[in-house]
Amino acid sequence: EEFYTDDSTKVFLYTRIGCEKPGLPIFHRWSVLREGLPKKGGLWEEMHSSQLWINSTNYRTWTYKTVFPGHWCVDVLAPDNKTIIKSFFFKVKGPKSGEQIDFDIQYDITQISLLESELCEKVEDNQPVNPTEVFNVAEDEWGAKVWIYMKLGCKAPPAKIYLRWNRWIKTIDGNDGWSPDVITMLAIKGESWRTRGFKTCQPGLWRLDILAPDGETIMKVFEFEVKKEQGELEQEKSET
Repeated sequence: EEFYTDDSTKVFLYTRIGCEKPGLPIFHRWSVLREGLPKKGGLWEEMHSSQLWINSTNYRTWTYKTVFPGHWCVDVLAPDNKTIIKSFFFKVKGPKSGEQIDFDIQYDITQISLLESELCEKVEDNQPVNPTEVFNVAEDEWGAKVWIYMKLGCKAPPAKIYLRWNRWIKTIDGNDGWSPDVITMLAIKGESWRTRGFKTCQPGLWRLDILAPDGETIMKVFEFEVKKEQGELEQEKSET
């Protein structure tokens, strides 16, 4: 029930199942526990599901998943793909990517203000270009680069602000919600300061929180969507 990973550890689930009428499927559903926003418990996000056909009355089968550090669950589901026959919970240990962020909880957040902010496709000459709330991903690309442009007033520089990028998680139990994906820090070095940040976001619904130096106070929230562009053939089929 406990595994260690560096980059590419595989966890296997072996299943032996009896079936009076062969020819039906079962399913292995692999899920990982995500942090919720706000922190009201975790969100179980489905990572992969495999359909396995039972070809005899006493059948052996298996699947595997390449895992990363965290808490995991794999469910064996009945032919209806809903009823849980058995669940296995396990933990994966290993080095976590990213640096630990130290928030400046002593900073007087009344000394900093957000004067301008735009979500946009890019930033050029210190100005936002094509402000939008919908970003398109080319068919051959993994995600879209989403930029945030900001102008801040700061009475007591230097200071820090933080960008918390959250992804909308569809859970296995229907209790969907926002989950933090990554937090980045931006330095404020003057009383009037322009800055920018970006993240490459995969298709789905996203939320960006601009956080004050304490890492908790939300200065502004942006919600946006990243869409996958259809190929020409798919577009023609949808039109007909």
